[in-house]
Amino acid sequence: MSQFFTQISPFNHSIILSFNHFPVGKKFALNIFYNLAIILSIFGLVWCYNNAKYLPAGFLVGTTACLFYFKYQLTKDIRKSFKEKDPK
Repeated sequence: MSQFFTQISPFNHSIILSFNHFPVGKKFALNIFYNLAIILSIFGLVWCYNNAKYLPAGFLVGTTACLFYFKYQLTKDIRKSFKEKDPK
């Protein structure tokens, strides 16, 4: 039972951050989405700061941090897949 729960658990780190089932083109599209979301979050942070909206700014800080982390994991996975395809 615990093995089954581990496989479907949304908190299993390897399941959440595994991008291996995506083709490289989708990984690049996801990378572009992350870039745009980070840029929009930063613009939102600046707007919140200028208008003294600190609660939404806190939410955007957390969102931006998560997006940076996901982007870092995706970039690591893309580099790993390119190294596996082109060994020298």
